Amino acid sequence: MNEFKTAGILLAAGMSSRMGQLKALLPWEGRTLIQYQIEQMKKAGTDEIIVILGYQAERLQNIISAFHVKTVINEKYEQGKSSSIRKGISSLQEEAEGIFISAVDQPVPAGVLNKMIKHLKETGAAAVIPIYKNKRGHPILFHESIKNDLLLINEETLGLRGVISKFQQQTAYLDVNDPSVLFNFNKPEEYFTSDRRLQMKVSEIDVVTPKSVKECLYFLSDKEKRVRLLAGGTDAVVRMKDGIGRPETWINIKGMDSLRYIREESDGIHIGPLTTHTDIIRSALLWEKADVLASASNEVGGIQIQNMGTIGGNLGTASPAGDTIPPLFVLDAQIELSSLHSKRIVPITEFFNGPGNTVLQPGEMITNIIIRPQAENEIGIFEKLGPRKAQSISIVNVAISLKMGEGPRECLEGKIAFGSAGPTIIRAAKCERMLSLGPLYDNTIRDIADIAWKEVMPITDGRATAKYRRSMASALLARGLYRLMKRWDEK
Repeated sequence: MNEFKTAGILLAAGMSSRMGQLKALLPWEGRTLIQYQIEQMKKAGTDEIIVILGYQAERLQNIISAFHVKTVINEKYEQGKSSSIRKGISSLQEEAEGIFISAVDQPVPAGVLNKMIKHLKETGAAAVIPIYKNKRGHPILFHESIKNDLLLINEETLGLRGVISKFQQQTAYLDVNDPSVLFNFNKPEEYFTSDRRLQMKVSEIDVVTPKSVKECLYFLSDKEKRVRLLAGGTDAVVRMKDGIGRPETWINIKGMDSLRYIREESDGIHIGPLTTHTDIIRSALLWEKADVLASASNEVGGIQIQNMGTIGGNLGTASPAGDTIPPLFVLDAQIELSSLHSKRIVPITEFFNGPGNTVLQPGEMITNIIIRPQAENEIGIFEKLGPRKAQSISIVNVAISLKMGEGPRECLEGKIAFGSAGPTIIRAAKCERMLSLGPLYDNTIRDIADIAWKEVMPITDGRATAKYRRSMASALLARGLYRLMKRWDEK
């Protein structure tokens, strides 16, 4: 505990609209950003910590409950950062001589905070601002003597900048020799290129934003640099933290609307690779003619992941746990791959070589996905087992599509694909053959599920054992078939 008492106000009330997902929950140093920030304040001996919440406050309160810090709800968070600062200052209980004001998207280690506390104590400045290579950084440590000025700030008077301007002569700038004080994560590319664990600075990585597919393919054709596409970025973050796929240049295609569409043509339903899971969930066409895919997107992560994650990213990452991949198998998807000078169509059954590995060649990108529309007598469903629906990665999942006949529960044919059970998607051929042997009453469904237990040969990994996955694959298949028959009976 510092003799010089300090308080910390952590601002985490915003909607993170430019990031596209809640910034407070972004991974950082083995935890979330909000957890990291609180942890560093505690390590620096901060006597009182107040976290200002607004958007999705209850969710964040659950995330940080173990830290036993005070949380204050700013119901007017949409009015801007100043309203949260006023909430924080007015909620301080202890008499602190120094007050940190930090945003959740500006992570700084405890060592920097300690240097700032020491400098404020020694100088008695109105505020201490860290700098790195002559650039002003974050957070700001204010002296308690200007608390009243902080209570009066608003967006019209430039917020904190207005206070710093007023006390410019009494403000101390401290060179901390740490680039983290410049981190400010408003957009995905700022987050991807600034993580300290990646051992790279923003200046060491390029981000280009092509305006057309042709321009994008031109950048991809550059053989002199390691380039990677950046769309939703929901998988790229995890892979880069593991030291995988660090590029010299990000090709930011997020805003390329020409690759974001859902439309039906004579040869099937065409889906652009930048189509988000939210787009799929909102598509009446897909719920009518590809319900198995729509229901899978509905199970992907939380709302932020659905808003950011794309179907092309799910394919390109080639994770066995990708929720939309099994539905694409049962819908006989065809993947269009384009390069600067050529184009080819690859059946989804030939697209994956293994975990994280596809037939994509250097210079190629996914430019279209074509799926078979379900017939009027065809129904589908997606079932998933994960540790927690809101943000879970599948332990095992299954996509089922059945073509029904005129008789009671008569199945003419069907397709079953298991995901997150093996290195690649597992098609349950024996189970598929059993679907048409007789009406799908409960006893038949149980028999098919028993075959699945024998047919699916899953893997053991950090999320589940092979034995558990095998049992759950059988149970999920049975549950899916029961639900499909119930829907068919009610038609």
